[in-house]
Amino acid sequence: DNVYTFNVTPAGQGAVTVDIDAGVAQDAAGNPNTAAAQFSITFDNLTPTAPSLVTPENEALLNNLAVSFTWTEPESGVTYHIQIDNEASFTAPYVHENTAVTDNSHPYTFGDDGIYYWRVSAVDVAMNEGQFSDNFKLTLDTAAPTVPLLVSPADGLDTSDNNIPFDWSDADGGLTPILKYEVEINGTPENTTDNTSSLVASEFPEGSYTWRVRAYDNAGNVSAYCTSWEFTIDKTAPTVPSLVSPADGLDTNDSSQALDWSDSDGGLTNFIRFLRHEVMEERFWTVQIDARNGRILTCKMQP
Repeated sequence: DNVYTFNVTPAGQGAVTVDIDAGVAQDAAGNPNTAAAQFSITFDNLTPTAPSLVTPENEALLNNLAVSFTWTEPESGVTYHIQIDNEASFTAPYVHENTAVTDNSHPYTFGDDGIYYWRVSAVDVAMNEGQFSDNFKLTLDTAAPTVPLLVSPADGLDTSDNNIPFDWSDADGGLTPILKYEVEINGTPENTTDNTSSLVASEFPEGSYTWRVRAYDNAGNVSAYCTSWEFTIDKTAPTVPSLVSPADGLDTNDSSQALDWSDSDGGLTNFIRFLRHEVMEERFWTVQIDARNGRILTCKMQP
């Protein structure tokens, strides 16, 4: 059988019908051809429009390496070409590329945290590939922030002030900024309103408290809690001690005297500090405090 080749120039987009009538060709012996069955082809050299990227949204922060990419369908019957790279310029070799995606979604699991860019083009049934979509930026951060370190109130603090300023060191969120801190006081969490490393809490009732802090970053990662610290608020004055010795009105020729008094109840705070050492003059005697041992002060009196 002989093969005949001919060129057809379509007048425009759409179907091109080809008819070959009988007798339009003949062989060397003069035998004419028979009519060929009619056939048609579709001429299409228009590229599809670029898809619009949907998810993850541009500038998304995710804490999962398994990502599902989705976009709009510009026309029916198209396939898609997706590229993912760690450079906005998309320089080969790419982090990931698939030229034959049949649906307007594509799952991909990344190997590492990082900043990535992705784009998609559409390919129609005539193999015309359209322009790529705009690039979307994606940050993957699966690492928890560093653990904050407590600064104040100091561990073991006893205070009568029930307005407590809490302070701690800044945490490092890595690829994503710190979103907020959570301060837990006696097991009850209280979030700071922003990413500042301080909180002022007021009107604490008397009592003993523990507190600790953890950090959240913008990708949703949460640090471990830091080690707990304790503080005690005691607004009740100690009970008044009673004098024991030397007896009131004592006359003595012993110039060394031990001053003693009854124990005072400090309430929530057991350690009572005597802050004033006084030199007292009364008539012809000077009382000089030489030493302190527990609640007993040894005094030497000189005329």
